[in-house]
Amino acid sequence: MNSSEEFFTTGEVNLTNCDREAIHLSGQIQPHGVLIVIKESELKIVQISENTDFFFGIPASSLINQPLQKLFPQSQIDILVPLLLEENLEIVNPIKLTSKINNKKHFFECVVHRSDKLIVLEMEPLSKDSSSNLDFYHLAKASALKIRKANDFFEMSDLLVKEKQKITSPQTLNEVVKEESNENRAKSTRILLAEDNSFNQMIALRLLAKLGYHADCALNGLEVLKAIEQKTYDLILMDIQMPEMDGLEATRQIRQMESARGVSNLTHQIKIVAMTANVMNEDRENCLKVGMNDFISKPVRIEEVAKTLKKWQF
Repeated sequence: MNSSEEFFTTGEVNLTNCDREAIHLSGQIQPHGVLIVIKESELKIVQISENTDFFFGIPASSLINQPLQKLFPQSQIDILVPLLLEENLEIVNPIKLTSKINNKKHFFECVVHRSDKLIVLEMEPLSKDSSSNLDFYHLAKASALKIRKANDFFEMSDLLVKEKQKITSPQTLNEVVKEESNENRAKSTRILLAEDNSFNQMIALRLLAKLGYHADCALNGLEVLKAIEQKTYDLILMDIQMPEMDGLEATRQIRQMESARGVSNLTHQIKIVAMTANVMNEDRENCLKVGMNDFISKPVRIEEVAKTLKKWQF
């Protein structure tokens, strides 16, 4: 997030249109996990993904404005709170936390972010005995935190040797090379995200970043038309229900502009992918009829997004 205004206004979380568009991304920012937004001063839940019923047997709506202790015992809160005192939360990630609901334990690997007075907690489930499959970025940060907490020079020297061996092992480096290859391909794709809800926008951007993509943002169809006049885009992820000009009308006008310029070859057209909670066949037909190339239904699955983006990368 570049500014707190994108996240909430006048000190309150902006929940505009979250009632009609679930923020739950099944597959998610971290595959199959839970997203929680917490008011830092009170550790109070102000927004949460809609899959809590699946994980905890608790409806998401019943957790809004409740203390974080509803999901985590005090022992786990005591682990989290000192970490939140760090000005730079990146050095504490990832964090392992255990929730306990109705005497059933759930194990999570968590990543925390701060946006002004809000904490965003991304939680990925782990089995009790599973070792965390950290990517190279998190592995390096975890090592840096261990070294930073060394009690003296000798302990620091010992940790430096051990952590260096862990990070530079052949297996780890092979994974890094593979990730960089995929990332280079993703970075070359110019994406415009059209989404009017700032919270859904934040989640979509994090999801794209997880896949190695960067995207510019537009809040409505009019901003989309203005954006494509100023910059060339390969693909637009287009929300359907937006104020001022919806996604269908924006797509219709884009195709008319391309036709007037003699751009009719699919290879040279901007690829437009609908993102909407409407899943009826009629809705799909309407999207394709106005010139959209593909369709992703909400709640969004990260696997589906990855597959769709790869499909339209020529």
